[in-house]
Amino acid sequence: MLESLIQNPLLVLFTIIGLGYLVGNINVSGFRLGVAAVLFVGMAFGALDPRLSLPENIYIIGVVIFVYAIGLQSGHGFFASFRKRGLRFSLIAFMILALGAAGSLVIHKMMGLSGPSTAGLFCGSITSTPALAAAVETAKNLSAHLSPEARALNVSSPVVMYGLNYPFGV
Repeated sequence: MLESLIQNPLLVLFTIIGLGYLVGNINVSGFRLGVAAVLFVGMAFGALDPRLSLPENIYIIGVVIFVYAIGLQSGHGFFASFRKRGLRFSLIAFMILALGAAGSLVIHKMMGLSGPSTAGLFCGSITSTPALAAAVETAKNLSAHLSPEARALNVSSPVVMYGLNYPFGV
């Protein structure tokens, strides 16, 4: 079964989505993971075998669809609320970002995390998937001169830290 998944990335994608949807609907004392379970199932699949991966285009398309869907869901309310309480909401958003950045830097210093890991920690704490995509792309670009193993670690560490911190950010 594992070999057929490794040879068919599209099957991996839909298996992760399907299992994540099922796991997300499990109710434990009134708590459900919802669609966030897809992230955890994806991390579990990645931990099974490093060869279980998706083409890079899938990540890019996924981020684009995610941002587009969020825009459709909240776009009309955003502009209406921005006219009424725009300055107050902008200040609150700035404070949340500043607290997330400060907390990430404190944890970075206390635990000696790498830069990519700290970026993933920050992205998860503010639950920003587009920021994660930017962190991964930056890690790819800045680690081009490293060995393939070190480059893979730099590129995957923001994703792992994001996945670990995302539930706490929510």
